[in-house]
Amino acid sequence: MGGVFTATEGAAVAVVYSLLLSLYYRTINTKMLLQTLSDTAFDDWRHSLPRRSLQSDELDHGLCPDPADDRSNASGTDQ
Repeated sequence: MGGVFTATEGAAVAVVYSLLLSLYYRTINTKMLLQTLSDTAFDDWRHSLPRRSLQSDELDHGLCPDPADDRSNASGTDQ
């Protein structure tokens, strides 16, 4: 049995629909919407930075094997 949307597409449609309803019923205005989107984008960017720098630090200090390094093996032991 087929549907109109996949689960991901349905979620995106639901977000757009709820946004339109919020604007229609004036529970959110465009200034609040733009501020919320800006805050969310900044928070996502800010939270992704430590993870990226930690991964590069681990590679630099040899704490995790570099996948491009042919000398590392699956067991993690030196031969």
